[in-house]
Amino acid sequence: MAATEPLIIEAAINGALPASWARRGGARANPVVPCTVEEVAEDALACLDAGATVIHNHTADEVLGGDGRHDPEPYRLAWEAIRAVHPGAICYPTMAGGGQGRTIEDRYAHLVALHEAGALSLAVADPGSLNLTGRRSDGSVGAGAVPYVNSPADVDWMFAWCRERDVAVHVSIFEPGFLRLALGHLEAGTLPAKAKLQFYLSGPSTYFGLPAEIWALETYLRLLGDAPLRWMVGVVGGDVVGTGLAAAAIELGGHVRVGWEDFAPLPGERRRPTNAELVAEVVALAAAVGRPVADTATVRALLGI
Repeated sequence: MAATEPLIIEAAINGALPASWARRGGARANPVVPCTVEEVAEDALACLDAGATVIHNHTADEVLGGDGRHDPEPYRLAWEAIRAVHPGAICYPTMAGGGQGRTIEDRYAHLVALHEAGALSLAVADPGSLNLTGRRSDGSVGAGAVPYVNSPADVDWMFAWCRERDVAVHVSIFEPGFLRLALGHLEAGTLPAKAKLQFYLSGPSTYFGLPAEIWALETYLRLLGDAPLRWMVGVVGGDVVGTGLAAAAIELGGHVRVGWEDFAPLPGERRRPTNAELVAEVVALAAAVGRPVADTATVRALLGI
C-alpha cells in the first residue's frame, strides 16, 4: 500500500488482562483503562475525537478460560452510545480461545448476534494458536495452563463465515506462521476479500511472536511480499511509538494500532497516558511526515465496510 494512503489508527482501549480490570482496596489497578459500558463509550469517543477511526474493546468475558461464549449486549450497548455521537465509528469485539470443548460456533456466537443486529463493523479471525505468556514482575516465566487455540478447521470456518456475509475482517498475525496460513488462504481464494492484517510484535516482557524491533516488521513485510493486503502494526506489552515502529509503519504505507490492551511503558518509564493521548502521539507522527489521517468515511471505503 502507498505511504500516501490516509492513515488508519485503531484504538484497542482495554483488553483481557485481569490486572487492568481488578479493584484492589477499592481502587482500580489501572484507572485509565475503561471497563464498564459507560466507560468504554466515553473513552472510545475521546479516541475518535483524537484521530482514531477503529475501536476495539473487550468486555468482562474470559478470553482464556470460561465457556468460550461472550455476551453480545455489553458490546452492542457501548457501540450504540459511541455511534450516537460518531455514527460512522468502526467497532469490533474480541473472541475466546478454542480447545477444551469450546466450539468455533460458540466462540463466534456474539459476532453472529452483533452482525444480525447491524452493529458489527469488523469481524475478527486469528489464523493460528499460541502460548500467551511472558515474564512476571519477579522475573519468572508465566506458566498459564490454557493456550490460545484456533485449529485449521476453526480458521476455515471463520474465513468462510466472513466470505459468505461479505463482512470485513481483522486478521490477527501473532506469529509468522499465522501470516503464512493467511497467505495460503489468499492464494487458494478462501481469504475474505475485505481483510486487514494486524501484525503484533512483542514487548520486552512478552514471550510470543517476533520482538518489537524494525527488523521484525521487515520480516513480516518480506513474507507479505506483493500481496495486496492492508496491514497495521501494534506492540503487545510495549510501546508502538516509543520503539519507532509506528513511525516506520507510517512511512512504509502501513497503519497503526495503539491502546491499553497492548501498551506498556518502555523500561525505565513510569508514564500512564490515556488511550486518547496514545492516539494523539500517532497523529503527530503522521503530521510530521505529511501523511493524512483517515476519517471514518475514508476507512469504511478503504476496508469495504
